[in-house]
Amino acid sequence: MNAAPPEAAPPVPYGPWATLGLTVVIFIGAGMIASGLVGVVTGRGVQDSVAGGDTNAMLTAMILSGIIGTAMTAELVHLRAPGRVADYLALRWTDNGTAWRWSLLTVGYLFLALLVDNMARVSFDVVSPHNPLANAAIGPLFLLATLFVAPVFEEVLFRGFVMEGLSPTLLGQSGAITIAALSWALLHSQYDVITMLLLFGFGVLLGVARVVTGSLLLPIVLHAVFNTASITLSGL
Repeated sequence: MNAAPPEAAPPVPYGPWATLGLTVVIFIGAGMIASGLVGVVTGRGVQDSVAGGDTNAMLTAMILSGIIGTAMTAELVHLRAPGRVADYLALRWTDNGTAWRWSLLTVGYLFLALLVDNMARVSFDVVSPHNPLANAAIGPLFLLATLFVAPVFEEVLFRGFVMEGLSPTLLGQSGAITIAALSWALLHSQYDVITMLLLFGFGVLLGVARVVTGSLLLPIVLHAVFNTASITLSGL
């Protein structure tokens, strides 16, 4: 009988500083390229378009930024670990039962977050921040941006690339989860401190799901579930 082939050693990730530096480059670079492309097509900047009521420009920029950022991340991972992008980013699925349990936990967290958000705003007399997409029509661009592109890009970058680069350090998995969640929450700077704290909590949940299941595809799905539930509840 032939012996089973030995399992390949896990790919060696970028170091912590390289990981954080490249993350900034990916996020800013993808955003600048996307905004530039939208500006060339529309003849004005994304912010000017949004100020003029054209939310489609913002949605288009979000979609382009997500696609470009995901491609940049995959290419950088390929340069570090040729042919092993899926291994590096843990692009594998877990079992369906686990996925359902985490999905229910995600919806439960959303209800808890909404309750805490409401109680905090009543207690401290804080007005909810303006959502730049509040006036956007829920059409193909909106759904593509919020339910597919954003979850894929943000999870690949934060729960994939960032956590993979930080987990082998002295920070460990707990530190990697925390920094990835904090970075992701700060990404949503259009919101106030209350909302960003609640997003930080959800980022921690996503990071724990990534570590416990060994799957990045699950956090991507959970992120999409969270956005879907948020959009559904906001329309009630």
